[in-house]
Amino acid sequence: MVPSAAVLNQDLQTVSKAVAFYPFSPNVAEFRTEGTQLVEIGAQLGLDPVLDIELTWIVQEYLNAPLPDDWKVIKAPNGEIHYINSRLRYDVLTNPIEPRFKKLVELIKDSKSIGEPLDEVTVLELIDPIERASDVKDMAEFQGIDYKKEKHLLWIAKLALLEALPENWEEFIDDSGRTLYRNVEKGYSTEDHPADDYFKGLIQRERQKRPPYYSIKPAVYVKPVVHYRNDMGIDGSTLRTKVEPASGTYMPFYDLYGQYYWFDFETEKITMSLDEVRREPAATVIQRAWRGYLIRKRVWEMHEASLQITASWRTAQFRKELDIVSDKRVQAARVVQSFVRMRKARIQRLEQVLVAWRAFKRKALLLHLGDAALNLCKWFECISLFSLLVPEVWFVFIMFFQVDK
Repeated sequence: MVPSAAVLNQDLQTVSKAVAFYPFSPNVAEFRTEGTQLVEIGAQLGLDPVLDIELTWIVQEYLNAPLPDDWKVIKAPNGEIHYINSRLRYDVLTNPIEPRFKKLVELIKDSKSIGEPLDEVTVLELIDPIERASDVKDMAEFQGIDYKKEKHLLWIAKLALLEALPENWEEFIDDSGRTLYRNVEKGYSTEDHPADDYFKGLIQRERQKRPPYYSIKPAVYVKPVVHYRNDMGIDGSTLRTKVEPASGTYMPFYDLYGQYYWFDFETEKITMSLDEVRREPAATVIQRAWRGYLIRKRVWEMHEASLQITASWRTAQFRKELDIVSDKRVQAARVVQSFVRMRKARIQRLEQVLVAWRAFKRKALLLHLGDAALNLCKWFECISLFSLLVPEVWFVFIMFFQVDK
């Protein structure tokens, strides 16, 4: 948002203090050294001098950034600043690297608005782009990264090219043409990059993580993928990149003008067509989906066959069990019938015994009654005889006692 004149006048002192440390740049700020002009530059990049005060370092990087090859800046007699490309014969009033820094401001503001971090590699690349994308391929081969199988590690190779030398180190070329690195503090030189061990450890750490999922959704191609140099989260968890765009052997880059392009590591071809980048991964996804469909179809056919086999086996088992049950039922029926016949026979024998016992009891009763009747008759005869003899006996008894007296 471009600030109003009132806001500029009110906060000019604050903004001037913020931009007072900007160094002199022969490419951009040669004709713009006043504070108000620096604020205008920030406004051209999309920076608010009040709300975006913490992003004024982007203006500094913009002023210090060199122009691309074949470009130079001149001041016209009317005071206008012109940027001229001697090879293409272009004469424009807009700095050719301005779109690049506008893109940087846009990405930073978008990341702040959604509360997500911005990829550090993207920031470094927009500040100082890699002129030859093939250098990343060479760096990946030097670091032992397989760009076909370990595409998710290529950002480390790019970071190794974008990363500045550590403190107290400088790069120089000796008389034989070799690139050496000198430690200014300790005074020794080496052919090995001083950050080689650091990037080897970074590669080893990332290899231990689960690789990201490659998606062909259009949204993942628009926003830069966030990679974590420091993978320790606030809560102590380990951070990792979960989703990356499926681009095959292509890798995205920003050129000197802030344009987004794709570099093919296989053919070293450069393209700006997203459809071309997505064509091979999309075909791979379609082939994978078709193979998955065929496999699922085959599995379903095998599943149906297995269901039929299972049904037949269950039918056979059921019939077998039914035969066993039928045999057992026949045996059980025979046993029951035998038991019934034996029970009937026992009942019949018991009835016969009962009838015999009743007959025996009847006979015994008759015999007992006969004996009783006989005894009764005898007793009756005795009683009858006694009753006949009682008068004579009584008479004799009386006579006996009288005679005795």
